[in-house]
Amino acid sequence: METAAKGAKKGEQRLVTQTTNPKKPGKVWNKPHRGVYSMFVLLYMDGIGHVHPWHVSMYALHGAAEYRNHLSGVYEQLTDEQRKYYDVVATLAARHNPTTHYDAAWTLAHVMNHIRDTGSDPKSTNGVWITPDSERVYLGYDGDPEVIVAYARSLLTK
Repeated sequence: METAAKGAKKGEQRLVTQTTNPKKPGKVWNKPHRGVYSMFVLLYMDGIGHVHPWHVSMYALHGAAEYRNHLSGVYEQLTDEQRKYYDVVATLAARHNPTTHYDAAWTLAHVMNHIRDTGSDPKSTNGVWITPDSERVYLGYDGDPEVIVAYARSLLTK
């Protein structure tokens, strides 16, 4: 992990990787590969033992992206200090793009109300859900509708 010490990215982090020869420990095969900067980066291990970076940025921390962080359990695994910083970044994200933040909250509220009232999940076509009142609600794409519904259900069971 590399933290920028100066410049526009001061304080931000990025992952730096470098391949070593598995037959000769310590012998590097290539130069370091530096990733993109994010407000902070954590490493996690998946179910098959591979290590991956988890980036947190105020530019991509709204709606389904934020809900995924909670559903995956990553947020709950943060230390108190990391969680406070994450919450600050989430607040900055909401201030940086209030319309997107408002839209995500509005959508989540509609989905929660639908589940509470009907007991069923909203069904979307091409990311758009038509409510029983014929209102069009955009739920997103690439798995976002499922994430929004799962997060809504998780909040309703708390």
